[in-house]
Amino acid sequence: GTYSISGTTFTGACSRQVAEIELVADALPTVFELSGDGYYCGPDGQTILALSGSQSDVEYTLYRDDDPEATQSGNGGLLNFIVDQEGEYRVEAVYIHTSCSMAMNGIIQVEERPLPDLTKLVDVDVSTADCTTGAEVTLLASEPDVEYEIYWWADEDNNGPTGSILSG
Repeated sequence: GTYSISGTTFTGACSRQVAEIELVADALPTVFELSGDGYYCGPDGQTILALSGSQSDVEYTLYRDDDPEATQSGNGGLLNFIVDQEGEYRVEAVYIHTSCSMAMNGIIQVEERPLPDLTKLVDVDVSTADCTTGAEVTLLASEPDVEYEIYWWADEDNNGPTGSILSG
């Protein structure tokens, strides 16, 4: 709206309009949703946090524990942030030309989950295997809360799970 500014003498007897200003409210960035897995696997793992949308002329900053980690410019679509550290993540959007900012919806707590132990021993007995029976596979030690599945492997294009699963 339009506002006028008046000046008045200290005695209060004399005053007049000294200026007129027009105030325009700048739009705030649209709020989008931050989502993603709350974990990554192992010390070298990573996960992706996705912002459900973005706007042109808006920059989106990912914060970890309130420290800025990465900034991306809006493109009108989904934005992905790759995360490889534990912490609490959130995104804030800022219009480039006005500096008006808005917090995006969603706070994601990301944790590192351990990988299964690589030192577990497997024994494969093929002594009784023939065309109709397979080899016997024995896991000599297992971990609690770990599932073990046998995969077949012929080459890069011919491989996959067998559906044979054992629990630790």
